[in-house]
Amino acid sequence: MTILRQIKDPLMIILAVSAFISAYLGDTNTALVLAVIILFNVVI
Repeated sequence: MTILRQIKDPLMIILAVSAFISAYLGDTNTALVLAVIILFNVVI
């Protein structure tokens, strides 16, 4: 349940959308960094 609460956090949603947009536009480095930040937040 805690993971779901973290994923629903507005900041995490903004980061996820930013990662998808970056990946779509071809900026894979930024998308990868954002994905790592999101995963790091979920793990902690």
